Formats: sequence, structure tokens, C-alpha cells
Amino acid sequence: MSAPNPPYGQRPTGPQPGQPPYGPPRYGPPPGYGPPPGYGPPPGYGPPTGPHTGPHTGPHYGQQYGHQQRPPQGPPPGPSAGGPNPVIPPGFGGVPLPADIPQSVQRAFLLWVGIIGVNVLSVIVSTIGFADVLTGAGVVSALLGGAIGIFLALHFRGGRPWARLVLTVLTGLAMLSSVFSFFGAFVLMALAPAWGFLTLVTSAVFLAGGALALILAWNASSNAWFVKVTF
Repeated sequence: MSAPNPPYGQRPTGPQPGQPPYGPPRYGPPPGYGPPPGYGPPPGYGPPTGPHTGPHTGPHYGQQYGHQQRPPQGPPPGPSAGGPNPVIPPGFGGVPLPADIPQSVQRAFLLWVGIIGVNVLSVIVSTIGFADVLTGAGVVSALLGGAIGIFLALHFRGGRPWARLVLTVLTGLAMLSSVFSFFGAFVLMALAPAWGFLTLVTSAVFLAGGALALILAWNASSNAWFVKVTF
């Protein structure tokens, strides 16, 4: 049954057959409009986040977004960056001594210091009676040689292998010279008993102290310690 027609000049009221009801239009995309399912950024995409990171921090932020990482800032490389200064003897200038110095190394160090002191004293006493330029040069040379010997002995006590090698060579040369001085002291005692006796005592100290220092510096415990200690 069809709806009655309205009077002439009037619009029909109510919904007409086959037409949607009157009212405000519906705004928005039609049903089914939008990106297909599964479309979007891959999982894990974006800046790293966490309790100690922000949107622009993190170790991989620059790699993900193509930013160039800055090199780590720090002090320029110097002697302290590669380890202690090799010139300063351990125990001085802020360079620490090793904590486990064996007794053999400590005794060899004391023996070398004693030998050096005896050598300097004997040179000064043997030349003090001559007031000339050569005498002064001899005293200066003895003092300079003693300072170098103490410098090497301090490095030896600090575990420097090169100091042990240099002290070994110098001690061997001094012992070889002391052998000739020891036998020459008996001849010198006939001419000048005081100087001959001083030469005899000095040569004996060099031979006995030097041999014992070398034995202590190169025994098994000392060798194991020098291998373990590194600078």
C-alpha cells in the first residue's frame, strides 16, 4: 500500500520508500576505511627508553637514527695514561712501591747501597791528601757514580728488570777490578801501609758484597717476583 500524495505545493513528510530517513548527515570515513591490518612500525622501533635513559640518550640512539657518535671526552694521553713514569724510582714522586717485595730483593738492595757507599768513601779518603784539580775531579766522579748507583738500586727494589741487568753488569766489572786491587794491596802495604790496608778492605768488601748481592738478585724467589711485577 503506497503513502498518500501530499497536497500540491507541499513537500512530503516522513521517510519515503527506498530513501534513508531525514536527519543530519553522518560525518567520518566510511566503514572499512583505514590502513590494512598489521601496518605500522616494526616492533622495537624508536629511541631506547628505560629508567636511566631518555628519548635522546642511549648507546644505540645514534646508530638507529643515523647520528654520528662523539668520541668520549677525557684528558689527553700522557705519561700517566700508560702507567707510572719509568724515570722516577718507585717509592718517589707518587710511584708506589710493590707491596710484596721478597726478602732476597730487599737484602740485595741494601748490599748494593752499602757497596756504593763504601766505594764513594774510599775514593774520597784516598784522594783527600792531594790538593789538586785531579783530586777534585776524582771526588766529583765518585759522587756522581754513587748517585747513579743509588738510582739504579732504587729501580731494582721497585721491580724494574732493566735496573737489575745494569747493576749486574756494573757489579761484575767492579768485582773484576777489585780482584786486581786486592792482590795489588799487598804490594801497596809495603810502600804505604795505610793506603794499602784501605785498598785491601775496599776490595774485599766489593768481592764479598757484590757476589752475595748477585746471588740474592738472581735466586728463584727474586726471578719469580720480577716476572710477576710489571710496570
